Amino acid sequence: MGLRWGPGPIFLAKSRRVVNAAGPQNTPCKVSSKSITQRVLRFSVYHVDRQRKHQLLGQVFFPLKNETLAGDCPRLIWRDLEAESLEPPSEFGDLQFCLGYNNCLRRLTVVVLRAKGLQLQEDTSFVSVCVKVSLMNHNKFVKCKKTSAVLGSANPVYSETFSFKADPAELDTASLSLTVLQVTEGEKSHVLGRVVVGSYMYARGKQLEHWDEMLSKPKELVKRWHALCRTTEP
Repeated sequence: MGLRWGPGPIFLAKSRRVVNAAGPQNTPCKVSSKSITQRVLRFSVYHVDRQRKHQLLGQVFFPLKNETLAGDCPRLIWRDLEAESLEPPSEFGDLQFCLGYNNCLRRLTVVVLRAKGLQLQEDTSFVSVCVKVSLMNHNKFVKCKKTSAVLGSANPVYSETFSFKADPAELDTASLSLTVLQVTEGEKSHVLGRVVVGSYMYARGKQLEHWDEMLSKPKELVKRWHALCRTTEP
């Protein structure tokens, strides 16, 4: 897909890499320049059969908050399609993120992608949602980082990357706590849910599997969905 920012609308140049595909197409979308950084583009690719039934092949979420949309030259951007999860949201919602570890740089990387099905507590027009990522070692706090806040959405998209320094010997006693926070007027925060991934000392099930897969695939980013729970932070 290509992206171009004009004087008024945003133009999306879409192309299909299939046999006898049509050329790029421009689709104008009018968006205020003041709110452009809060918007997320969602591209959905469908297969249409002879009965005109639509089957979703995949989708891409493209946040605009970190993009410089200026000039008249279109940008060509490729993204891998992601299959839509057919599972319903968990009781308190779900969080999707990537984990990666680079042995040479001793760097632990977390990419917070998006959440879905969050149970917001207040009027969504007056709340914002962020994710706090905390590195723990022996259940002791090491360092914490936060995503930017997304206004009024139970399905926020972030695509933000965070890095932590961690020696290989520390990974057996380390864990990551990802907490989804709702911030209301007055800067009061409410925990919507939390997930902990880490070694066998601190995680089980899918959370432990995610951590172990990260260690088995050095320098790769391993992406997974996790159900949020309502436990108290240490």
